[in-house]
This record gives sequence, structure tokens and C-alpha cells, in this order.
Amino acid sequence: MPELIDSQKISGPSGQTVTVRFYDDRSIRVQVNGVGAMAISEAFLPVGKGKKDFVIVKLVPLQR
Repeated sequence: MPELIDSQKISGPSGQTVTVRFYDDRSIRVQVNGVGAMAISEAFLPVGKGKKDFVIVKLVPLQR
């Protein structure tokens, strides 16, 4: 199991918070608090090892 290296909490509008956790295997986990069920509506996951590479994931409230 990967070991947690760092954790950062970010506060947004309406009391929403996002916690980003960084692990020693270079994985990243994102926890969104106080928003209810969410769905991934977009994901941009480029392939490459350059410093300008990035990942974008858009979460939206789940439509029931």
C-alpha cells in the first residue's frame, strides 16, 4: 500500500472542501467533501513525461 507523503485541504464556495493527497508511488487522490454524489463528465489524461503534462478531471453533481 502506498505511503502518504502530503495532504492539502482547499476550501471553496459554500463550505465545499477538496482534499488532495500525494503518495510515495506518485499517485494522487482527490476527496471532495460536502457535495453529494458526483460523476466524471470529462477527463483529459495525456500520455507523456514532460513537465508541461497535466491531468484535468471535471466532476458534476450526479443526475438521478
